[in-house]
Amino acid sequence: MRADESPAQARCGDMLVEALLGGAVATDASAVELDFLTTDGEAATLTLPAGLVARTMLSVLRLLAELRQRAGHGAAEIVHPVQSWRLDHVTAPGRALLTLTTTEGIRMPFLMTEADLVGMAQASTHRLNAIGETRH
Repeated sequence: MRADESPAQARCGDMLVEALLGGAVATDASAVELDFLTTDGEAATLTLPAGLVARTMLSVLRLLAELRQRAGHGAAEIVHPVQSWRLDHVTAPGRALLTLTTTEGIRMPFLMTEADLVGMAQASTHRLNAIGETRH
């Protein structure tokens, strides 16, 4: 981000991206920058205000799900090994917070019903050989 810009300012143009080169969090945590290489061989930076990062990631995850649906099983699949998990109580009755942490340090919390947690426990105990089975 240029010194004379605030995260609320936006410079936007069309670009076709060839590669993601990396990214960084602003020192004051006000924004995230993603560095790309365009198909023209130019460097480009996308700066997202901190408040927009989570919504952008959710949109990307939805787009990945649609891509998998259209392209078939395994397309654009992202699999992360779980390093640890934690189960916490929440104030909502009959619910708990299951947080999975990957070996890359990504933490993903999921609000779950007790019935879903029991179902997961039963599935892991009784159907270890049916890993591909999913619940709808």
